[in-house]
Amino acid sequence: MRSRHHLVVLLASTLAVATLLSGQEPAPKTGIRLLYDLPAEALVQVTKDSAVTAEQVLDETLVIVRKRVPDATVSKLGSAGFAIELPAMEPAALAATRARIESLGKLEMRIVAEGSFNMDGVKFDLAAERKRLEEWLQGGGKDLLLMNPRNIEQFHSRAPAQGGPLAGAANLQWFVRRIEPSLKNPKFWSTSYAQGSSELAQATVTVFDHNSPDEWNGGQVPAALLRGKARPCLLELVAINMKERHFQGSDLVSAHAAISPDGSPSIGYKMRDDRCADYANWSQQYIKHHAAILLEDTIRSAPVFQSRIPGSGEIHGDFTKAEVDEQVRVLNAGCLRVTPHYVGQEPAGKNAHR
Repeated sequence: MRSRHHLVVLLASTLAVATLLSGQEPAPKTGIRLLYDLPAEALVQVTKDSAVTAEQVLDETLVIVRKRVPDATVSKLGSAGFAIELPAMEPAALAATRARIESLGKLEMRIVAEGSFNMDGVKFDLAAERKRLEEWLQGGGKDLLLMNPRNIEQFHSRAPAQGGPLAGAANLQWFVRRIEPSLKNPKFWSTSYAQGSSELAQATVTVFDHNSPDEWNGGQVPAALLRGKARPCLLELVAINMKERHFQGSDLVSAHAAISPDGSPSIGYKMRDDRCADYANWSQQYIKHHAAILLEDTIRSAPVFQSRIPGSGEIHGDFTKAEVDEQVRVLNAGCLRVTPHYVGQEPAGKNAHR
């Protein structure tokens, strides 16, 4: 049986961008061609859910990828594939480029679920919701999440009668939040929402053991994890209100790098003119309550609305300057409908093979 220590290290290795380097051949000095395709199952689903064809999805993807890597040559390969020609680069730079290409660019602003919520007969019993999720975690769900956080969808896919979200996944879902070493003091974990304000704590379930010296360790990152090559990481899950209206990346005019009042890097944003009034009313409705900033379906922050926000703001999330610059570029390029599947790479100039 794997130890919890081993699973935490495995999780960190899975989530870190550095994993893009594993099994990847060194970049040839003559340049490289990255090969991608759009998974058939994902194309079927997106064309079923919206009035677009697979060809249109591919064309949209190429437009967005060209914006994300403007110095590359992007060409279509067949009915669902494409190639990206890049100059020779170091492995770390190639990993960052791949992460930029393969990111959906998905941004959502939603409201953290609260026990006081009541809309069209939909209510949240957060104590019961937490119990259901904890039972799923104890029944094997924890191992699934440590292998791949997206496996939370296996819990959401269960109907209420089969142990899924009591309010139904259409109304309440759990989103992953990664807890990494603090940028200000890397010997300590970033704050856990489960130990924060009452409202957040009631909507949070930890995937780790707060009493374990191999995991939370009293808030101090275990020395064994600090010595590892991968960046350590723990997970917790936060209940998000899916019934209430929300805002997404397509509602933004633009994103830009900014500096928080405490001097840390942040992502500034401005809403489209036709969405400013709705956003302002939404923020006013939830003054003194927590919103959740979701990037790629991962919670990066859960700020409290202190006042009405007219249409612009900042996203804080313990970012590095490099992370902010990358995220701004991805957000401004637009959101992909389908995550590109990395097929492989070959020296630039060769005939792309499929």
